[in-house]
Amino acid sequence: MLGLIRKNKHQIEIEEFKKFSRFRLVIFLILFLSISGIALYAYYIYFNIYASVNQAKNQLSLDPLLSQEPIDFDKFDKVKKSWEEKNNQLPPVLTRDPFSFNIPTTTPKKP
Repeated sequence: MLGLIRKNKHQIEIEEFKKFSRFRLVIFLILFLSISGIALYAYYIYFNIYASVNQAKNQLSLDPLLSQEPIDFDKFDKVKKSWEEKNNQLPPVLTRDPFSFNIPTTTPKKP
């Protein structure tokens, strides 16, 4: 009767749709692999970031001179002043425009 199979009194399955149960299994498998891959990638990134932060922290705790570096404020002010002078200068004036410069041309003479 129209390819209907009755498993129990409330469930009717059509024979043509039985192959879709395999697709449903494949979709769940792909979804599981995708979610587990994203989770592993997130764990890898999290672990590497915190491991590098901890290594830097341990290095600084072992050698306290690395974290304390005196600043020479006279040099800092001198460099800052030079930087500001450089950035506040006007651009140089062009003496000629390379795009509108006319080059004299000659034509070859005929013998």
